[in-house]
Amino acid sequence: MTMASTFLLINLLVDKNFGLRFSRRECFAMPSTERMNSAAVGAWRKRRKTGDFMLTHTVFLLTSTALAPVTLLNAGGQETLAQAPAGAREQSSHVPAPGAASAGDTSQDIVVTAQKVVSTVQSTPISISARAGEDLQLRGITSVAALTGEVPSLSSKSGGPGQTQYAIRGLASPGGVSPTVGFYFDEFPITPPAGATAGKTSIDPNLYDLARVEVLRGPQGTLYGASSMGGTIRLIPAPADPTAFSGSIQAIGTDTKGGAMSGTVNAMVNVPIVDDKVALRIVGTRDRQGGFIDRVVLENFPLPDTSATGGNLFSAPRGDVLGATETRRYKNVNRADTTAIRASLLIKPAESLEITPSFYYQKIKQNGPNSTDLYPFRQAHYQPLDVAESYADRFYIASLKVDWDIGALNVTSASAYTNRKTANREDSSELTFKAFGDVFGFTGYSVDSGGLGAGALIESNPTSQFTQELRISSNGVSPFSWLIGGFYNHYKSDYRAVTDFPASVTVIGDTLYEATITGTLDQYAIFANASYDLTPKLRATAGGRYFKTKNNTTSQSAGLFGTGPTPTVNADASGFNPMFNLSYTPWERHLLYSTVSKGFRDGAAITPVPSTCASDLAAIGYNETPTKYDPDTVWNYEIGSKNRFFGNRLTLNAAVYHLKWSKVQQLIVLPTCGFAFTGNQADAAVNGGEIEVEARLFAGLTWQGSISYTHARYSNDSAAGVKRGDRLLNVPDWTGSASLIYEAPTGEGNSIFARGDFVYVGPLDAQFDTRKRVSGYGMLNTRIGFKRDKLSVALFANNLTDRRAILDYRLSQTISVFNLDRVSITRPRTIGVDVSVGF
Repeated sequence: MTMASTFLLINLLVDKNFGLRFSRRECFAMPSTERMNSAAVGAWRKRRKTGDFMLTHTVFLLTSTALAPVTLLNAGGQETLAQAPAGAREQSSHVPAPGAASAGDTSQDIVVTAQKVVSTVQSTPISISARAGEDLQLRGITSVAALTGEVPSLSSKSGGPGQTQYAIRGLASPGGVSPTVGFYFDEFPITPPAGATAGKTSIDPNLYDLARVEVLRGPQGTLYGASSMGGTIRLIPAPADPTAFSGSIQAIGTDTKGGAMSGTVNAMVNVPIVDDKVALRIVGTRDRQGGFIDRVVLENFPLPDTSATGGNLFSAPRGDVLGATETRRYKNVNRADTTAIRASLLIKPAESLEITPSFYYQKIKQNGPNSTDLYPFRQAHYQPLDVAESYADRFYIASLKVDWDIGALNVTSASAYTNRKTANREDSSELTFKAFGDVFGFTGYSVDSGGLGAGALIESNPTSQFTQELRISSNGVSPFSWLIGGFYNHYKSDYRAVTDFPASVTVIGDTLYEATITGTLDQYAIFANASYDLTPKLRATAGGRYFKTKNNTTSQSAGLFGTGPTPTVNADASGFNPMFNLSYTPWERHLLYSTVSKGFRDGAAITPVPSTCASDLAAIGYNETPTKYDPDTVWNYEIGSKNRFFGNRLTLNAAVYHLKWSKVQQLIVLPTCGFAFTGNQADAAVNGGEIEVEARLFAGLTWQGSISYTHARYSNDSAAGVKRGDRLLNVPDWTGSASLIYEAPTGEGNSIFARGDFVYVGPLDAQFDTRKRVSGYGMLNTRIGFKRDKLSVALFANNLTDRRAILDYRLSQTISVFNLDRVSITRPRTIGVDVSVGF
């Protein structure tokens, strides 16, 4: 135990009120800036006697374990706690301008707009992490998914680029069409596809030339509305600069063990058009990620082993595919190509008015998923017939943002139109044979042998949405600040799925399944937030959001499992989401806060369950076919602290929380007929805590670390098979990260740098037809290089230990057959070079 942590423990035990004084010097040494003020001296003496900085015993237990570097810090220099700007929590007036951070500041000083006013991470009384764009580029982070495990309580499941679902603080469920995490590009919410089997996948923008990424933890239902029940991820692009011409280019080349080489080129140019008035910024990306998974076609594909199943093919395990003869091997089929261009125009007719029209286009093409067969686990997908698989994702965003200061008021308007289309093709030959082999007596996989023939399921899901938000907020320094706004969103989804089995028409007399689902969602909301200084150190904030949604869905299905056309189903809802927050600044550089907040997620109509599933429905308590499911809601109770010590050399943020999740939207799989639908079947509770630490150990050396614990469990049994105490899916109990960064100058404008990053993601449960345990894993990334003026060159190795970890069980687009599991896996060890230059 370090001297500092020993002192903390003794200090806790001797204080009968569990008062916590984090530092001997802070508690017993009178700051020199207070010695000339008698009132301040009196306050200091009172603080020395009673302990002005109070935390609960629970927060202490979380934070004390993270203070190992304190002894090194103390040995590095006996500095008195630096003074923060007076009233650091006053978000509108006491924060640094972007780029104005001093040499003593750290990454926690990043300017953020999480509460839709300008503040910093340390002065914002919520649990938030932020990563600056420059830091992301220096570390080679190109996607939000790469932050999983590093950002506390953030988890994800991914099948590849553009196929990632996020969860924060354990709020994850495979049911429903709406995500549990809001995803924003600048001021604009991006709603994922509503029907695709890939799920509630967020767009996957390239992170080059971003100002920052913000991850807000806990329900954000007041300011961000639906689908922010677990939290919100915000990507803030760098704005155009009308004061100077500038540009940058980045080139990355990599080689993956057992896979293909990859290459990326990013470029940015900023052009002032009218000095200090108008500027254009253009960013372009061309990226090719080499594949590392093969697709193997076998000539004599083995039949399932029915010796243990009484001849039943459906439940029989897979045969020995490694003993079969390869007809053809397609190498590295999961190659992904990304093309993107982003343009923004800044117009400043006056100093108080900014108008920013922008456009962002991105296209992703992938020749195969980032998933491999679990049996055998050989980075390959084995097929009886030659069926190609592909994924495509194309989206664009056209937006207009207006920001106008009118004296004591600020007016912001954010309008956007988003269009996205995803298309997916999956091999289903083996699945179909196992499902129907017993029924129709098929004896092989080819058409000639009487089998069902080559098969695939093809999905397409075009979506579009228009959003408009208008808000007015107070300006200036005042004990009372406020914000009020209105929001409208119109969303449309057109989903089509076809099972493409040419032989089925001959053998069965019909297509197996074909479905179209058209849905529209209109959201209306008004919201308000107000803060008031009850004392110079205590601030109270309250907010609320009233919302109303209109959801209409029309569906039609045909084929063997079709139900024909169905009438339009409505799933309308309305409600109110309150939020209450207290923040307390016992002294500069320390902030305590507590929050009670509510979040929600939209319900929706569903495709009617086929009549062949009637017995399955009856078995779980459904007397009639369900046509919709309701919204689910969550209440959040949270306390946290944000602290700095030793002249800003140590930053420590921590939070503990309890979440109560009601009417969880669950994916219900009917065991006999294989059909799946969403229903509100259970409640859940999540208890957890988070710690983030950043310590400047000595000149040039920085240590960063985080750890989060998420105990997410169902609270009751459900007819769908969930048992009380079952883990929520795709949520690890523990995640953590540790980074060691060193940078040293070697001359004027020159420096060398090195860093190592370790991320740990604990075991989790995944499920489609059966619940499965996924083992935890650790990932080590390293990077070394030099900087000279605006040139940066780095050599790096990602997944240095070549860990082949399972990330998730991939959902089958057709029928759930657990013996044919396919799993998403980590990219093998990848070594590369990264060259960046600015001008």
